[in-house]
Amino acid sequence: MQTKTLSPSEVQTNQPRVHTAPNICAVIASAAAGFLITNVKIGGTLSPFLTSLISALTPLYGTAALFGGICSALVTGSVWKCIAELSAAVLTVIYCKIFSRQKGSGIKAIAAGLIYFICASAVSAGSGDWVLFAAVFFRGLMCSAASYCMCETKRLARGGCSDNGNAKMNSVFYAGIVYMIIIAALCSKTVWIINAGRIAAGFCTAAAARKFGVRGGGAVGVLSASAFLLAEQSLGRCGAMLAFAGLASGLYHIRGKYAVNICFICSAFGITAAAGMPSGTPEFIADMGIAAALYCLIPERLYMPKLNGICSVRSKGEDIRSDRLGFAAQVLEEVGNDVETASDMLSRCTEAPDEKISDIVRNTVCGKYCSQRKCTAVFCAVSDKTADDCFKAAEALAESKGSVTCGELPTGFDGCRAKAQVAYACTHAMELRALQSRKSAFVRRFLEGASEQLSASCGIIMSMAEELDPRFKEDFSLSESAARILADCGIEAKSVSVAFDSDLHPFAEAYICREKKIPEPDMAEMTERLGLLLGYELSKPAIICCGEGDKRIMRIRWRTEASYTPDCRILAFAAESGVSGDSHGCFEDGRGNYYIILADGMGKGARAAAESSMAVNMLRRLILSGAGLESAIRTLNVLMTAASPDETFTTADIMEINLYSGATRLIKMGAAPTVVMLREEETAYTEVYSDCSAPLGIIASAKITEEHFTLDSRSRLVMTTDGIGPEHMGYITALLENETLTCEQICDKIMAASDENELSSEEKMRRRDDKTVAAVRLYKI
Repeated sequence: MQTKTLSPSEVQTNQPRVHTAPNICAVIASAAAGFLITNVKIGGTLSPFLTSLISALTPLYGTAALFGGICSALVTGSVWKCIAELSAAVLTVIYCKIFSRQKGSGIKAIAAGLIYFICASAVSAGSGDWVLFAAVFFRGLMCSAASYCMCETKRLARGGCSDNGNAKMNSVFYAGIVYMIIIAALCSKTVWIINAGRIAAGFCTAAAARKFGVRGGGAVGVLSASAFLLAEQSLGRCGAMLAFAGLASGLYHIRGKYAVNICFICSAFGITAAAGMPSGTPEFIADMGIAAALYCLIPERLYMPKLNGICSVRSKGEDIRSDRLGFAAQVLEEVGNDVETASDMLSRCTEAPDEKISDIVRNTVCGKYCSQRKCTAVFCAVSDKTADDCFKAAEALAESKGSVTCGELPTGFDGCRAKAQVAYACTHAMELRALQSRKSAFVRRFLEGASEQLSASCGIIMSMAEELDPRFKEDFSLSESAARILADCGIEAKSVSVAFDSDLHPFAEAYICREKKIPEPDMAEMTERLGLLLGYELSKPAIICCGEGDKRIMRIRWRTEASYTPDCRILAFAAESGVSGDSHGCFEDGRGNYYIILADGMGKGARAAAESSMAVNMLRRLILSGAGLESAIRTLNVLMTAASPDETFTTADIMEINLYSGATRLIKMGAAPTVVMLREEETAYTEVYSDCSAPLGIIASAKITEEHFTLDSRSRLVMTTDGIGPEHMGYITALLENETLTCEQICDKIMAASDENELSSEEKMRRRDDKTVAAVRLYKI
């Protein structure tokens, strides 16, 4: 074990790595798609869909699809029959490589259709049959249409579609055409009684029924039937039975994945029995059974995010709301910069040399009593230098004492007839200078606080704007289903949302106008049913309320089970009166972020406890409201600075842990050091993070520094307040090295060692401080 103390400049931030290498799985999938789609027949002849597929892919994946198509032609011995399709595919790969920056779906589609028409016309030129040329022309149009649908479906899978009605219909149309092409390609492969197209269609029908209900199951069933007829007319009866199974299973989509699957199997078997077991029944039953088994075994997170992208709608209203918030934040930032500039100008003006007190006195007193404003005019024995020295001495006396009396003036004023007026003028000028200084300091402090408050408000608005980021895709169908679940449980929600974050984790959120707390049984039932709807086990929801009476609003957030669960143990000791000036809090924001806050109020006793408790509670509410961690700290700092005219302060130690990845952020505002045990492969080491920021409540424009590291199930850390002195850091490190100790045992041992150290000295007994220790580790779920 090695111990290392890091300065903030030496702390390394964990940056996500950008992977630019091609995805091997995607290359293999492209080759497989090219292999399957090459043999799809339309009207008894090979389809032009290989060219369409390549035009929708990148040059690398298009080359893989071309390789798959060539392999398919070699395996089936139909190279000459496929010569037009293969030639067009080769030219399309070259076109995509040369014009790789061209992103328009329409241009790609036109190019694909034109390339196919040229190649097919060249192959058919020897026949001289104009009917054949007409067929080639229409097949070129088919190639363009398929290419356009594939490009648009790929785009929708990445970014969603607009909330415009026509755009929604177009997205469904594009996805439907591509789905039919895929199923038709898979139907060309049959092994014994197993048909890949029927299995894929059954799987997709069950998934659509699960997500979209009756409409989704029925629509995908009809599309599957159309694809069956396109590939082979004998499969038409199977398509009709599959459509019925999709309609029936969609009735139970709210009940969860397994309820949909059971209904799908029962309805598929039931419709075949009701139809009198027509020909092809064994094959149909076998394929549907395999599809149902695959639907149960394959996790939804592997395919549902792409389906969300194709079928979800990104509202233009969300975009405009996000833009409005972003614009407001930018304006606030500019205003804050203007206020900061004004504060700097005022500071420079205040620091400029003022008129000397001696000059002020001479201008007001001497000018009134002596026409020449010179002491030598009356007392010829006094030189100008001696008079200047007397006034400077009086000025120094006034500055040191704040005032000066007639008897305290230097002896050089003994013969002055305006001696009393000089003393009064010196005192009055000094009082005016002190008043002006206090006024300037107050204005500077006010401007600094206003600038920092505007900066904090800007951060809050930007954090809220990020909630509307298009990367966080809302699933409107699941949102409606979640609202119905809450209504079934007797909860009328103002709004309900189900969305997926950038890491594809689903979250549910509900806003409810309710004065009373929701009973635990009702909350447990809602959580269980929402988990069945999302196909994930949900953790305990995070709840925050605001307002009172009829205006009380409750926000509930549900999230999926994360990769880690935190174990946090906190032990506190009060130095006097049984009231500790330290406060602490642990909570989760409902998005998978876990927070630990330790606050230490200035001094000891009830006042310190009130200040630290206010800091913890306000930070918790600001973070849970979506203000963002840094903005919450800035806002609290401004409020505490304004509320503390006697410059009381509170230290704060804030840690944010992402329970999905273990990524940790640590912010220390005047707090005691934190000891963290990390591992690099099998080597364990400790890092001590100290602080260089001011506590909360001292200056409005406090500097905030962040320290980043990643925790896992083998990491542990200890946070303390300053009641645990730096002499205990070595002992804490030794405790972290002992992997057999629990977090509770670590806290007990640190507190016991601290007490023993204090009891050994009477001086330390008189200087005892409040103490708080927090030990944290993560357990892999």
